[in-house]
Amino acid sequence: MKNIIILFSVFFALNASSAERIEVIVSASPGGPADVITRKTIERLEKQTNLQFIVLNKPGGERVIAYNYLNNTTKPTLIFETPEIEKHEVFTQIDEIFNLGHFYSILLVSEKSQIKNLNQLIDLSKQREIIFGHASIGSYSHLASKQLCEKTLRCLGIPYKSSAEGMIGLMARTIDAYAIVSYGSKQFVDNDKYVAIHNIRFDREKSWCKLFGKNLSKKDIQSIEHVLKSTDSRFFTEMGFDK
Repeated sequence: MKNIIILFSVFFALNASSAERIEVIVSASPGGPADVITRKTIERLEKQTNLQFIVLNKPGGERVIAYNYLNNTTKPTLIFETPEIEKHEVFTQIDEIFNLGHFYSILLVSEKSQIKNLNQLIDLSKQREIIFGHASIGSYSHLASKQLCEKTLRCLGIPYKSSAEGMIGLMARTIDAYAIVSYGSKQFVDNDKYVAIHNIRFDREKSWCKLFGKNLSKKDIQSIEHVLKSTDSRFFTEMGFDK
């Protein structure tokens, strides 16, 4: 009997790290690009490991709410993030697990507009300001709009709280164009209501998306790494990443 109890104790100790659900923090609202890639990747991990996850959306404060939560938590936690996280103190407390790839921004216009390519948008900007929608100030969507508007177009920038709101504005034609990050945006790019006319690329060292972890056991990290490293690159390409 004593030996049986010891065996069960050893078994529990070896598997205790996987018994607690891993929190997955999203620094944006449900339905946005970051939320989409998080849930797609977590779905894959749930199918191919014995790990359990719970996705928690912590939008607001230009990601500070999510970062502060991550900074203070003692639970096993994951987060998919871009170079923005390097600016926060939590960056020193997390471990890099996997690099999903590099992203860019996609310039979209309404299919109802007369604009079918970038040259036509440039011609229009010679006649009037382009009403250019983008996500919050400092976001990659905003940086993409600045890149075009400072060098190529004459623009009036209109910030939106989320990509979904920007897409509604584009569909309603209250704006001429909207820049959206490539990752997690397939539902917009494939929508026949919009036309993608240009890709705006960033420096590779400033355009990665990586999976980071905190308070995870070595065994759990290895399980996650194994699944993602053995995943076909098409999975990440279809999510909007260059590998």
